Amino acid sequence: MVHGFAKQCTAAFILDKYIARNCGTLGSALDSDDWEYHQLVLQKVGIPFNRPITVEIFVDIVNETKSPTYQERVSVEIKKAKISKRSKDVGVEYNDIAVDNVAVVLQGIYSAKRQAVIQKNMADEQEMRVKLERLMEQNAAAVEKVDNEYGCISSYEPPSEVQIATLCWNAYCEDRATRREEAQQLTAARAERAVELFRQSILQKHRMQVLSSVASKRSILDMGELIVRDFRDQGLKKKAKRLERDIGFAKGLDSYTVAPPAPQGDDESEVDRESDGGKDDDDESAGSHVSVEYAVD
Repeated sequence: MVHGFAKQCTAAFILDKYIARNCGTLGSALDSDDWEYHQLVLQKVGIPFNRPITVEIFVDIVNETKSPTYQERVSVEIKKAKISKRSKDVGVEYNDIAVDNVAVVLQGIYSAKRQAVIQKNMADEQEMRVKLERLMEQNAAAVEKVDNEYGCISSYEPPSEVQIATLCWNAYCEDRATRREEAQQLTAARAERAVELFRQSILQKHRMQVLSSVASKRSILDMGELIVRDFRDQGLKKKAKRLERDIGFAKGLDSYTVAPPAPQGDDESEVDRESDGGKDDDDESAGSHVSVEYAVD
């Protein structure tokens, strides 16, 4: 009876009236807007439409719709149809639309990854910025500690290079006048020569003028004694001896030994008490003198 019914009906009629009500895949397909693409897939495997079919063909239709690859092949046909329609609407080749589809996917992935990298970098930058700020604060505190420790020197600012060059040229001219030699016009070569000859003496005079107060001298010598002790602790005996000798000269003593650190509880060692009677307040001539000799241009 079914066989006779199948002979009298077309494939489309059977699908519409029977298969759609008994097979889930075809039922969904016939109720959707994509039925034409299902037909394309079935036709490609040899299923005839719009003519009488046999029960065997009917069974083939049902089995084909249950194939694991069936839905994928339908999706391919739908995609191809959409690409074709878009190529006609835009006026470009079919392949170009496919390339653009790939580009859209790549652009989405690229944007997502780029944003992820930016977000991560921003988080890393913020973490590094916090660490950097903390490090800068630590450095500032460490520098301030050293400044306070060497207060007698840290407040001293040497002259700038421009000031040094000017002072050296003035010294050069004064020296020629003292020698009763003819004054010379300023040139780059002569200016360089003046700096070469007088730089050290100019810097020395500048330091002595700025640090000429009694308080400054006392602070410098006290700090010098601490450094001598540090040199000794480090095993730098020669450096300790040279600095110790200069401290003695500054105090007006030919022989001087920096006392070891006073035991806790003692405000002043015996050697320190003896050295307080020295001449550190008035001996401004203890520094080395610089003799200048140069060929007259």
